[in-house]
Amino acid sequence: MSAPPWTPAAAAEAAARRFLARTGGRVEVRADLSSGGGGGGSGFVARPVVGLQPAVIYALDRGDDLDLRISVGAIARVDRAAAFAAAADGADAVPLPGLKYVAVDMLPCPGLVLDTGAAGGAASSAAAVEADGAAAAAAAAGAAPAADAPGEGDGVRGWTVLARTPTSSLPAAAEGVKVWLLRDGRLRVELSTGAFALAGAVRPALLAAAGVHHVADASAPLGTWFQVRQPIQLVLDVTAGIED
Repeated sequence: MSAPPWTPAAAAEAAARRFLARTGGRVEVRADLSSGGGGGGSGFVARPVVGLQPAVIYALDRGDDLDLRISVGAIARVDRAAAFAAAADGADAVPLPGLKYVAVDMLPCPGLVLDTGAAGGAASSAAAVEADGAAAAAAAAGAAPAADAPGEGDGVRGWTVLARTPTSSLPAAAEGVKVWLLRDGRLRVELSTGAFALAGAVRPALLAAAGVHHVADASAPLGTWFQVRQPIQLVLDVTAGIED
């Protein structure tokens, strides 16, 4: 039987440990996606909450090319004119009205996850994403970062990564949570919080293609996940347009 189209879990976990060692346990993601382009959606898409209108979720999913998924919950769809009516003249940004929570479900880690696992190779890193300086520079150049040992690089295929936080979402009142509505209609999400682990999972599409079936509510199959437990500082600063 041929090898599965993803990096083995032990190698992916080792790469995650080296990544965290290089960054001192800091995962920093900075991206301006305002120009759009690429797969997976170019902005925050407003989605009504079934049964709880007028509540809305602004969801950003760049899974095809950037492995970045964020959701922002609000009491109601934003009215930009009303939001800026009471703002100081010339203000370019105001706190998002009615903000309830922010959730981060998937993260880009340049130097750790560089390959989607699809035919054709590495994922796009055209967006301005930064982790540690060396890895970000390598990603921007379209190359894998320097290996930490002969024959070892951190480019792992077919995995998504997330930082595990104590709760699945962070309330608006939590320290380090800021969401700004920009006058030109974009959203800027700023987040600084702690996490207790960096976790990885093989992409569901690859599992399905390989005939590996995951039963709902059951543990993930052995070899399709990893988790590195240690204190992590998660810093996020992402700007993107709103698609109503």
